[in-house]
Amino acid sequence: MDLHARIIHEIDSSPLNRGLRGIDWVSDPRNVAITEGDDLALFDYVQPGVYEGPFFFQSRGKAAVEAAKIITARMLETAPLIIGRVPLINRKAAVIARSAGYRCTGIEQTEHGPVFVYGKMQ
Repeated sequence: MDLHARIIHEIDSSPLNRGLRGIDWVSDPRNVAITEGDDLALFDYVQPGVYEGPFFFQSRGKAAVEAAKIITARMLETAPLIIGRVPLINRKAAVIARSAGYRCTGIEQTEHGPVFVYGKMQ
């Protein structure tokens, strides 16, 4: 699957896509996709200098943490703030976020249940 098709698939199949369609995401040139090996992060433009996005890992454990660190560093070259939301039930993703240097700023209720809100600044 090429990157364009993978982005659309990941967004359209994600229960936390906030009603966003993959084709609309790829149509907005302000959004940023970054890959590291088979791992993918999709950063949605929020406002100048602020992006929000999920990671889609194929790797596991330490390899996923390293990929998250590399992707985050690359994104922070252009965005001073990255935010992300992790469902409280997804403990592995929360561990990866913390291990990659993100800080939990609170818990938010969504239509899909509570999520940790994480942030990382330059």
